[in-house]
Amino acid sequence: MHGTITPENPEVVLSRQAGGRGAQSRRRLLESTLGLAAERGYDGTSIAQISERSGLPASSIYWFFVNKDELLAAALEHGMASWFESMMETREEPVTDLSDAVHDRFRRAAQAAAQAPPFWQFGLMLILEDRLEEPEARRRFREAHRGALDFLASWWTAELPAALSDPSYGRRLAELQVAVIDAMYVANIAGRGWDLERLSATVSRSIMAQIEAWERDALTD
Repeated sequence: MHGTITPENPEVVLSRQAGGRGAQSRRRLLESTLGLAAERGYDGTSIAQISERSGLPASSIYWFFVNKDELLAAALEHGMASWFESMMETREEPVTDLSDAVHDRFRRAAQAAAQAPPFWQFGLMLILEDRLEEPEARRRFREAHRGALDFLASWWTAELPAALSDPSYGRRLAELQVAVIDAMYVANIAGRGWDLERLSATVSRSIMAQIEAWERDALTD
């Protein structure tokens, strides 16, 4: 591939990707790449720009990654992993009150949207682009979205009242949650000045009202 540098000794690559300065350089490269991609999109981000922002020469970049597509995909994945790790640092307490748990879920979603993590912006940009050939980063973002949806569906199914044990209820609520989270993020970066905390409280109350309605219907059938 044009511009790709093939190392003569593969062990050199492994040593660079290992701990120490190689790991630090790789992390700086990924974070610089993600920041640029969130600002400029897939096509607007070049190896030259990444080299300038990260302070690493293009030759070093190609030690780690075969091409720009692979680098952007790895940067997106790194951003997602770092963000989810920070979000999961505080373990959730067992749910004793579903209403409180739902409110807490959407309150934290509002806080996450306000942080505007760059992987989210870049991922949504990729999703909205129409391409003949799908970039690897877009495929990985879609996979992560599906994974988050599956995780949330499992959580809802486990916490809903016994009358709503059918997984379809949990799935519908998970889909709504993901849609609301994405919408809050877009509203925040659009600078509309919305009170996301208040919005999250309104959404959580509406969801609890829907759950109670479903439960009443299920118990009367």
